Amino acid sequence: MSNSESIDTESNFDTGLPNESKGRTQIDFLKDLRTDEDVSLKELITYIWKGRYKVLFVSIFFLLFGIFHYATAPKEYVSYTKLLQEAQNQPTGTDGLRMLGQLGGLNIAPGLGAQRGLSPELYPEIIESIDFQKELLLQPLEFSTLGQDLTLFEFFNYYYEEPFRTRFYRGIRNYTVRLPITLYRNIRGLFNRATEAADSNPEQILENVTMTDREVLILTPEFRYARSQVDSRIELEPEGSILRVETKLSDPMAASQFNLIIAERMREYIVNYQNEKSRVNLQFVEKLYDEAGARYQRAQEELAMFTDRNQGNLTATAALELERLQDQRDLTFQLYSSISQRLEEARIRVQEDTPIFTTFQRPILPTEPESRSMLIIPVFFLFGIFLAIMWIFGEKTYQYLREQISTIEE
Repeated sequence: MSNSESIDTESNFDTGLPNESKGRTQIDFLKDLRTDEDVSLKELITYIWKGRYKVLFVSIFFLLFGIFHYATAPKEYVSYTKLLQEAQNQPTGTDGLRMLGQLGGLNIAPGLGAQRGLSPELYPEIIESIDFQKELLLQPLEFSTLGQDLTLFEFFNYYYEEPFRTRFYRGIRNYTVRLPITLYRNIRGLFNRATEAADSNPEQILENVTMTDREVLILTPEFRYARSQVDSRIELEPEGSILRVETKLSDPMAASQFNLIIAERMREYIVNYQNEKSRVNLQFVEKLYDEAGARYQRAQEELAMFTDRNQGNLTATAALELERLQDQRDLTFQLYSSISQRLEEARIRVQEDTPIFTTFQRPILPTEPESRSMLIIPVFFLFGIFLAIMWIFGEKTYQYLREQISTIEE
């Protein structure tokens, strides 16, 4: 490209209008980008240089935006716990009980409980369940910064103040892309304010209402808000046999206690879930065992009473009755012995199905808030430069397409 052509291109770029009498225009440059195989790097740099004020403006705007995002980040304390669960494809540690059972004639299949474990992929679903979160929201925690014990429901509804950054972003979202929804909710709130009054009793945040023979959960707005805050502050990371539970709160003591409560509830839920079937089966076998024992005892008593009444006077009819009672006693004893064996098997089964789910590392009281990475600032700055360059090329591409359309129409 000659120097005269470069000067013509610069002048035409400033006007933004094609000029056939002054050599190549910015439209010609776009044609070169579309048709030529090799584009001079100098041309690209020169083309971007002409829009340097746009790049400077957009990049500085995003730089300031990144500084704002970093400076207004909420102050949160992070606490974590590690729970250790036995591998599901390994023995459960009751081989000794199985060997003792086999010595007594019990036929117990190996590894019955180890094959039915709760998948770690379901742990987040447990945390998000309504009943589980209700227990979390109603547990009192010590808030050292407030100097009192509060439940999370009380804290988020009556004491918690959202960070300025969160309120700022939500305001921009609600009055731009979600403006129709915001207006609709505001208008509806004017008419339904009385029916949406807050429930000051935290014990009533979750109620069971019977409708058409089905239980329906009714959640108050306060419960929904507190639940949304809790959801964003819990993170589960399954790592093989280790489950890492991480929590974040604005108070260090409350964050540690909240983490400990989640770990304990998770352990109880998983243990109860995995041996529930075995415990129900054990209760059923225990009931059969008691009934069989009672029948065997009655058969023994009937045989003893008959023997006492016919002592020394055993006729043929009495001998036949005695044989029948003995057979009945033997039958009830065999049934009682068989159910007794099943009872021992069921007890061992419950022990096998109870997983070893222990606290591998207890939560540590955090002394410093969560560290904020300053890398977000240059990331915002580079993103602004990228958007500015896309703006420049998009603008000139639009001019080129508009020029082509005008040429076709003429």
